[in-house]
Amino acid sequence: HEQAATLYQNISLTEPRLIPQFEKVIINFTKEIKQQNSEMENLALAIKRAQDQASMQLSEMEEEMDQRIQAAERKTHEQVGHSFNYIQYRPK
Repeated sequence: HEQAATLYQNISLTEPRLIPQFEKVIINFTKEIKQQNSEMENLALAIKRAQDQASMQLSEMEEEMDQRIQAAERKTHEQVGHSFNYIQYRPK
């Protein structure tokens, strides 16, 4: 900011006819910086949304795996129980 002000003063003293061009350059730089900031904010939001979605999917997958493990454990207990009952009560 300070350098731009100093440059502006120097141009106005030495080449005042270049001031409009200098102002246009500064305005264009400012617009580009604002546009890039906006794009960066949009990218940051998109990344955040993607991370949130991935986190939700991971949680859903973990929950599904837990349910499958519990179902497999119940099935194993049932099979072991049936086998034990068969061995225990089978006719001799």
